[in-house]
Amino acid sequence: MRGHGLDAEQHSLLEEAVSVPVEEGLPLSPKECKVVAKKEAAEAVMMGANLYAPGVHNCRGLRRGNPVSVVDKYEQAVGEGVAVQGEREILERRRGLAVDVTNSRFRTAKFLEMAEYLDGAFYPQSLPSMLACRILDPKPGETVLDVCASPGGKTGAMAQMMKNAGKIISVDRNAKKVERLRANLRRLGVANVTCLIHDARYLARDGVVSGVDCAMVDPPCTAIGLRPKLYQRLSGSDLANLSSLQLQILCEAVRCVKTGGRIAYTTCTLSKEENEEVVLSAARYSNGVRIAEVHSPLGEKVDLGEGSAIRFNPLRQKDSPGYFIALLSKK
Repeated sequence: MRGHGLDAEQHSLLEEAVSVPVEEGLPLSPKECKVVAKKEAAEAVMMGANLYAPGVHNCRGLRRGNPVSVVDKYEQAVGEGVAVQGEREILERRRGLAVDVTNSRFRTAKFLEMAEYLDGAFYPQSLPSMLACRILDPKPGETVLDVCASPGGKTGAMAQMMKNAGKIISVDRNAKKVERLRANLRRLGVANVTCLIHDARYLARDGVVSGVDCAMVDPPCTAIGLRPKLYQRLSGSDLANLSSLQLQILCEAVRCVKTGGRIAYTTCTLSKEENEEVVLSAARYSNGVRIAEVHSPLGEKVDLGEGSAIRFNPLRQKDSPGYFIALLSKK
């Protein structure tokens, strides 16, 4: 990283973590031509990434070589650069680099274009995600279940902790997500993973998975804690539906774990309905499950009665997204 001119530092507590600072970019100047990016793509451009064709929502009248402003659907400017493809190419081919971003609201490395990334030397991941793997503590020789596993950051981190020994069963219900998962694991050199396409709510019921030593559960959530974030639109029904889904997935993962096993539950959100209440409900409804005490040098301790969890609050911890980690054990 330093060889690329980055002010990179190894984390003092997690030896596998390397941090790279984010700096403010130069002031953005409006351009005649605008490219409207989809939400996730716009948030990536805001941090200095290039814009690729699949992330383009609208590029009316765009021609190769045009200086462009990259905006989100609310016209918030996130970056500027030069068009590498024209409108027809982008909309018909839907692949390849669309805008070479030369300036953005914030600046960090273009990690996905580094040779080291392509060679599998590193994976961009949040600090709490790495910590969640440490808290579950998968060991060489164990069988581990990772549900809602795509794009594979936690699977890859756990495989490294397990020294590519034992077995990880990584599950997602979307075929495209599983293909992305497989691609990342190939790049990282992971050799102890079986990838499955299945709905995580029915793994035990359908006889797909049973008797694993431990499970990582990172279900869909409102993602309130994710950073960077340009906007968020949520309703009360979104929250209710997701918390119900999270409880179903967590309880099913418990059924897949053998007696004496452990289950890590994580989200990148901040609502109690998706965090504390899901974990407490799982402990009530799942036979023989208790909430463990989580010991961590990072994050804020959350009292859950018989046990505890860890929360990361970005208002108080500037280098972290919002995140929640709990650990359950099966008696």
